[in-house]
Amino acid sequence: MKNSISIFCLVLLLASLAACQSTSPSAESNVEVNWVELRTGNGETIKALFAKPPGAGKHPAVIYNHGTGPRQFGYDGAAAQGYDTKDYVRAIVDAGFVALAPMREFNADSARRDRGQSVGSEKDWNGVVEGGIRTVLAARAWLAHHAAVEPKKIGVIGFSEGGNVTLWTLLKNQDFAAAVLMSPATLGGTQKYGLRQGGRDSRIGKLKMPLF
Repeated sequence: MKNSISIFCLVLLLASLAACQSTSPSAESNVEVNWVELRTGNGETIKALFAKPPGAGKHPAVIYNHGTGPRQFGYDGAAAQGYDTKDYVRAIVDAGFVALAPMREFNADSARRDRGQSVGSEKDWNGVVEGGIRTVLAARAWLAHHAAVEPKKIGVIGFSEGGNVTLWTLLKNQDFAAAVLMSPATLGGTQKYGLRQGGRDSRIGKLKMPLF
């Protein structure tokens, strides 16, 4: 059973990656994307983009963790610069998943990227990752109670800053069917949650889910 779930999740998650790299997913997809609200364990309200395949029944689901752009510039600002998170949501749904993409906005003004450099204090960047972890866990809890989702088949994909957030979420909570880290950011602004620190964490060798 474990092997079948692993193969199932990996094949579909990799199909999602390929779809996300298409030049114009939104032009080829009719997937309806809606805004929903999540609540973290700290009582924070997080907006998220949600979409699901047509038809009834339960489906595997994917949480998509975006990079720095949408956090720093907001959804609209990032989309205007060519990073439209809805395109990723649509591509994931086209691959057969329910998709949920939380829009993390933690410390958007104080922890930023400027001319290729990290700007902000250690505390600010720690807050970015800690808020991201709370967000991913809230997204997982929301999906697990959704009528269209198979709760034992929830995977997570993280890109850049979102890849770093995904890694640290997995180190703290293994309750995911599979995970993909897409070019996870080193996050030089934080020593506590840097990519190097995550790679050296003893918990990384204990991860049981398929991890690509």
